[in-house]
Amino acid sequence: MKTLGPKSAHPIFKLIEQCKNIATLKQVHAQMITTGLILHTYPLSRILISSSTLAATNSYALTIFNQASNPTIFLFNTLISSSLARKDDQVHFSLALYTRILTQTTLKPNNYTYPSLFKACSSQPWLQNGRALHTHVLKFLEPPYDHFVQASLLNFYSRSGELGVSRFLFDQITRPDLASWNSILTAYAHNTSVQYEASLDNAYDNTNLSLEVLLLFNQMQKSLASLNEVSLVALISA
Repeated sequence: MKTLGPKSAHPIFKLIEQCKNIATLKQVHAQMITTGLILHTYPLSRILISSSTLAATNSYALTIFNQASNPTIFLFNTLISSSLARKDDQVHFSLALYTRILTQTTLKPNNYTYPSLFKACSSQPWLQNGRALHTHVLKFLEPPYDHFVQASLLNFYSRSGELGVSRFLFDQITRPDLASWNSILTAYAHNTSVQYEASLDNAYDNTNLSLEVLLLFNQMQKSLASLNEVSLVALISA
């Protein structure tokens, strides 16, 4: 797969952005095939995103994707995240793509593979898949983990009602960034109870969650982490 970087000023990028329906996108797609641009990773990723947004189903995006003889992990990640950005339920489709990654001997999931998948699996009936993905993070990624991966893990467990696990994961982060702080603040602000296993050192049992948000916010300020609207919404909720 050839490369044509995101900073390229090639006019095809503007044509893709101007497409308002799938018919015009198909015309641009045809032009990319005749000019050979379809062989470049970045233009292919851009048309994948547009096709996932404009088409009623993922069939056309998958057709485009399958034209890549050796799709990179970047293209897999692009199709997974863009399909999950749709309003309709595309979790099964995205997990099927993830399974294809695992069957490729030349590919390995990376930091950009997991955040959107964890978000998609944070409700029934996909919770068990999310827990399986956590084991894959431990298997395929080298610590320390990317902050977005950590934040997506925190959000997954808090949304699945396992706030204690979220707090345990947060406490393992040496220097939480804004995304991690916001994830744990939001988790406490939106949950009504928390229990840690008695064997854990900093165990919380029947904690006043509103007070915990205030304490965490105080720690966040002491760490000199910047604030944004997500931080303030969690604080106001508390």
